[in-house]
Amino acid sequence: MADKDPFTQVHDAIWDILEANSAFTSLVAVGNRIKFSDTSNVKDPIKDSVLAADLPEVRVICEAIRHHLQATSSTTFAVAVWSIQVSSGDLRFQAALFPVMWQIYRAMSTWKDTFDTLTLNARAFTLPLKPQDARIGVNETELLRGVRGWASVWTSEVEMFFRTIDMQA
Repeated sequence: MADKDPFTQVHDAIWDILEANSAFTSLVAVGNRIKFSDTSNVKDPIKDSVLAADLPEVRVICEAIRHHLQATSSTTFAVAVWSIQVSSGDLRFQAALFPVMWQIYRAMSTWKDTFDTLTLNARAFTLPLKPQDARIGVNETELLRGVRGWASVWTSEVEMFFRTIDMQA
């Protein structure tokens, strides 16, 4: 992944972690894994209308990036806030939402092995993944798009440290 920018590397790594979990992939169909870095040249992967077969749906989104250009005399850092968004399409917790959430939780427990392989100029740059809250509700209108059901938004922070010299290369 070294030829990709660090933000894309982290995005792709989160998907790699999720898709390495066979229970997750059995619950969420390929077409319902909404990827914003897909190489298929689909500029807008969000489906306008949602059918029963389109759910559950999962997206990985970068919500924010905080940065400090001179953390020390020789390093810089960025903290990216990532969310894994789930739309269940069902008001029964156990029908879709909780099973998908459980598999996300299980999959993300393996984050370290994948994140340790991310590099910039042959140097690892990620520090621990810091999970935040997982909101659950029925008011996530952008996720639900008119379909009644539970939605969940998991957030985590990923700290990334870089040598200043690598930033200026």
